[in-house]
Amino acid sequence: MAQKIQSNQQNQNWLDTLASIEPGLQEIRDGYVVPAQGWQTEAADLAATGVPFKIGLDAKGNVIVENQFQGSFPDANETDLPTLQAAATQLQTALQTGITPLAWEAQAYTYAQQGQDYFLSIDDTTGQIVVDTNSAANITPSFLQSAPYPDIGANTPWLQQAAELIQSGTGFYLDIGNNGQLVVRLNDGHGINTWNQPKRQAAQNPVVNLLV
Repeated sequence: MAQKIQSNQQNQNWLDTLASIEPGLQEIRDGYVVPAQGWQTEAADLAATGVPFKIGLDAKGNVIVENQFQGSFPDANETDLPTLQAAATQLQTALQTGITPLAWEAQAYTYAQQGQDYFLSIDDTTGQIVVDTNSAANITPSFLQSAPYPDIGANTPWLQQAAELIQSGTGFYLDIGNNGQLVVRLNDGHGINTWNQPKRQAAQNPVVNLLV
């Protein structure tokens, strides 16, 4: 259960990271923040030159910048990849000439002129090229959008309580309650080192005396 909780927390950390991308890029664009070395500098340079890029996470959860003019479409399927690569080539010409006969080209050209980050993708419904920005809704993979283990402890009260204590970093132990069922008790000094001991012996325990 602890491993499942850790997986949920890691999933949430990734969601929080992706959610911070758009406001972070906005602060850089507005001049409120100087981009830090790494992905922020790379993203700022690409946005300033009108290059389409998509923000993502690598296998270790590190933020990466996917330069689409370099053919970087790691999340595209085999069917969509040639279409996206052709669109990237077409867009380079449109940015150089200013001639944008297609709506998506015009949108990309406007974003490029404004220094707004953007990337090319394919609409799932129409199959057409669309231009998106690096908002959390656009860059968060579907597999991250819900916790991998959403029902930890939901079927058993003591598991639910244990899960909440693990998440809060609070120490606890398992015991048997008066009804013979498993219960969760806090490591607060009132019960630790005392169960299964005679009352008089527990009262003489110096560790317990210090903790109580």
